[in-house]
Amino acid sequence: MQYLISLPEAGVKIFTNFVHFAKASEQSSSIGKWFSTADPKGRKVGSGGGTAWILAKAWENCEKNISFEEWCFLQGEIPQVPGGEFY
Repeated sequence: MQYLISLPEAGVKIFTNFVHFAKASEQSSSIGKWFSTADPKGRKVGSGGGTAWILAKAWENCEKNISFEEWCFLQGEIPQVPGGEFY
């Protein structure tokens, strides 16, 4: 299972740096299971579009030469998207 997180563009850069640091220092064996990206620039995609976007980007980033459908099956989980706004 891979953990996918959608962040603002600046947050993706910080998160990516953290993941690389954690991998280098071997602080967590699960750190490679995390993937983050931002919504497409200049677009409001909504929660459904954001889910589709991050799934596609995570699949493109995987190191296996498999179809999107196979990749989804191998993930073995269903995406959960919280609704509403958080305060």
